Amino acid sequence: MLALAVQHDAEGEVELQITNDTPKESNMTLLFDGVLPTRRRRIEIQTVYLDRVTGIRTLLEELPLRIWWDDPRQPERVVIECLGIVELTSGS
Repeated sequence: MLALAVQHDAEGEVELQITNDTPKESNMTLLFDGVLPTRRRRIEIQTVYLDRVTGIRTLLEELPLRIWWDDPRQPERVVIECLGIVELTSGS
């Protein structure tokens, strides 16, 4: 499991982007660079209340993953960069 928390009530809305491309903006800072194991080839993105935001079906059982954000104290934008995306599945 990998967790990243953003307090939107205190910090305002946060844009979440899921892509297979590296962000081009110079203000983005790399927060995580690693591999996420997923035997079922599925990843779920959820809120801290466990409400489903979206799902990702992948090609690989070990997904190369990077997480970027624009500000470590009050992020307005978070980018999840992952290679091997087959499709995004809608939220609940």
